[in-house]
Amino acid sequence: MTTRLCLDSRPVTAALFALRRTGLIRGERRQRFLTGAFGRLHLGGDSFAIRADARHGDRHATLALTGNGQSRATGLVAAHVVRALVTQRVPSGVHHLEQLTALADLPERLGPHGVTATR
Repeated sequence: MTTRLCLDSRPVTAALFALRRTGLIRGERRQRFLTGAFGRLHLGGDSFAIRADARHGDRHATLALTGNGQSRATGLVAAHVVRALVTQRVPSGVHHLEQLTALADLPERLGPHGVTATR
């Protein structure tokens, strides 16, 4: 799995990747640094874009979500997950969201809230 981050500011994005390449800040220390820095820095607008790619053998699937209000979208996802856990039969244990069939239509459920899903 690969996670990538891109900000509205090209210079700040470039600086983050340069910092990563130096290897000076790793693991938990990097997490603390980024959390602290982003708590003080406020760059760009409220729009967001997320892309997920999944591969299994020859099969490949892609989903992109775009919208405004990333924090609101995060809260909406959390609310839908809690509703599914409370009202539907979900297998016990620890799972990734994509493993729960009760949430298979979650991208479409976010549509009325201004989130656009593209497959």
